[in-house]
Amino acid sequence: MTKQKISYDAQLMKVISLFETVTKTNLKDCFPSGETLYFVVEPENMGKAIGKQGKNAKLMERLLKKKIRILEFSPDLGTFIKNLLHPIIPKQIDIVDEKITITGQDIKTKAILIGRNSSNLNHYKEIINRYFEVKEIKVI
Repeated sequence: MTKQKISYDAQLMKVISLFETVTKTNLKDCFPSGETLYFVVEPENMGKAIGKQGKNAKLMERLLKKKIRILEFSPDLGTFIKNLLHPIIPKQIDIVDEKITITGQDIKTKAILIGRNSSNLNHYKEIINRYFEVKEIKVI
């Protein structure tokens, strides 16, 4: 599978502008996924984007009337996956030939990672493929 081409519509451009104004940071990417709006920021801007005691994140949720999630981008695939999965902490992440194997801490963690009908796993794959070329994600 190849990386997705990233494009924005006018509504999303307004949301990006609002986020940058509220947080005073530069945004790397923004995309909706289900009921959640994802904002991807550079590592040095993560604290500033969230704000003291989550002030900026809470304000954005209130202004947009949507649940938001702020992700820290990393050019390293393993680190990006850890950031994406947070607060879930995997035991191990193995990356071999565009195939990712995530080892869960216990059965409950594996269940959360996979989701009903692999919904979470497919969701993670979709997000990862925006930035990296990945063929398969497995949870063991």
